[in-house]
Amino acid sequence: MKFEEAGKAVDREVKKLVDFVENKVRPATRQEMAELLRKASKNLAKMAENLEKQ
Repeated sequence: MKFEEAGKAVDREVKKLVDFVENKVRPATRQEMAELLRKASKNLAKMAENLEKQ
């Protein structure tokens, strides 16, 4: 395998990795973060209610 061919092969594999991260990992991470923020929001609302009651 020539150096140029190896470079092109590496470029193809890097593109596959970037596509995977963009299309699979990032959306899943966003969804998990959204759920986490919703839970935190509910907990903060409960804490605020408790503070107001005191």
